[in-house]
Parts: sequence; structure tokens; C-alpha cells
Amino acid sequence: MLQDAGAIDSVRLARAYLSAIALGLTNPLTVILFLAALHAFSTQAAAAPLIAGVFVGSAVWWTMLSTIVATMRSRLTPRMLSLSSRFASLMLLGLGTTMLLRIAQRAFG
Repeated sequence: MLQDAGAIDSVRLARAYLSAIALGLTNPLTVILFLAALHAFSTQAAAAPLIAGVFVGSAVWWTMLSTIVATMRSRLTPRMLSLSSRFASLMLLGLGTTMLLRIAQRAFG
């Protein structure tokens, strides 16, 4: 039995929306800002604009990021994607090493 196209589209839309929320929750800065906003909300009357700003900022960030990735993905060759993955891996390795060295310096220095 074939499903109605509207039902399929609504399922896809709901899944995309929930995926966007899940991605937003994986952004540590968003989580920290929401926690700060909730604390401010409990102590100040002017916290609603702060909470709205955090929400809008997170939504704009993910919209920009997904748009850039979607645009660039179609223009990159598999070789370029492989090189960018290697470069990102090296950057993460360098940042992680730097953090571990700083922790070791503070602990033992």
C-alpha cells in the first residue's frame, strides 16, 4: 500500500527537526549558554531576551554550517574530501596534544 506523499513529507520534516535539535544539543557552547540562560532566567526578569538570543544564535549557526557543508560537498572531489579529513584530523591531534601538554605542565610543573 502506498503512503500519502504528505505523510511521508511530514515524517521527514519531523525527523529533520529532531535531528537539528539533537545536533544543537551536541554543541557544548549551546548547552553551556542555555544553562547560563536558565540560571539568569531564575534570577532576573530580563532573561527572556537572553534565552531567545541563545536559541536564535544556535539556530543561525547550524543553518549556516549545514548550508556551507551542503554547498561545498557538491563541489569537492573525493580526493579533496580525503585531504580535508586528514587536515582536520591533524588539527584535532595537534589541539589535543597541546591540551595534554598544558595539563601535564600544570600538574607536574
